[in-house]
Amino acid sequence: MPRRPLPIQRIPDMALMKIFGLMKPLDVVFMTQTSSKMKAIIRRNSRSRPISVMLVSDDKGSYVSIMWGESVNTNIELIVSRTPCGYVDHKDGLKFHKKPFGCISYCTGLYSGYCAIIDFLKELFFIDSFSIDCHWKTQKEMKSIIEYAKTVGLKLDYARLIGSLTCKTANKEMLNECKEAGTVYLEASEICDFNDLQVDRLTLSQPKNFGVNNLVSTLRCKSVILLGSYVPSDDLNEFLHVWKNGNYKFGYFEFDRDCDMPSVVRGLDATSVESAVLDGSRVQKFPPNKCYRFTKADGTRALVYCLRFRFILRKE
Repeated sequence: MPRRPLPIQRIPDMALMKIFGLMKPLDVVFMTQTSSKMKAIIRRNSRSRPISVMLVSDDKGSYVSIMWGESVNTNIELIVSRTPCGYVDHKDGLKFHKKPFGCISYCTGLYSGYCAIIDFLKELFFIDSFSIDCHWKTQKEMKSIIEYAKTVGLKLDYARLIGSLTCKTANKEMLNECKEAGTVYLEASEICDFNDLQVDRLTLSQPKNFGVNNLVSTLRCKSVILLGSYVPSDDLNEFLHVWKNGNYKFGYFEFDRDCDMPSVVRGLDATSVESAVLDGSRVQKFPPNKCYRFTKADGTRALVYCLRFRFILRKE
């Protein structure tokens, strides 16, 4: 007697949750396109899987990266099209077209396309945060998309803003939307006043006209990494005096240049050390006058040193 297939609606919900949890996110997305009944079953049983999403809009195009675990599993590419066939407006049903390593969804604009995909993925998976990676030429749309994502309960975790960031009001408003993200990466920024940012990590790549006052404005961030720029020893010394006498969350600073360390620690009552424990357990030895320890006004100790052509400041 031939075996008859078991209809999926007769499989217990606990088993379906396990099955959908083992499937690749893109396969789950495609299954929702087979029928409305299948879409309802998946909506009911797949939200136990946590995923993260990154909204990307750069010179190569616009797409949504779905990340499951620690790797990118698939990309949903957005193609802006105003043709009557295949486009999607916000809140309308989505249609996906297969392509190698992902799929394509047509939309009438970046805002409508991104918002529709956010809504669609929230129905299928558990998403509590999102990231953005965008060029400044799309900042107007991305700002509105960030605002929408926050209204539906998502938290901005990482923001990478590439291209020249000028001091125009629109650019400042965009940066303001990122002020409470976990990590912010800025490239070639002309805006160097970061008093409103309270991020865990701020990375500045080749900032323009970056000086000591700009460095002091980052003190509400927990850590700052400066790439492709240089801070003179006198400016570092002034900054360290401000940080030493204040009460800030700031606990790490790094940039890729060597420094004259005796000039950097001048007037800080710092003591030269030959070795120190870094990263919790690793003991690092230093040449003479390359590592100093001093005590802040709040009683915490700090290390400032040069290692492998990098200047580093950190709390112990």
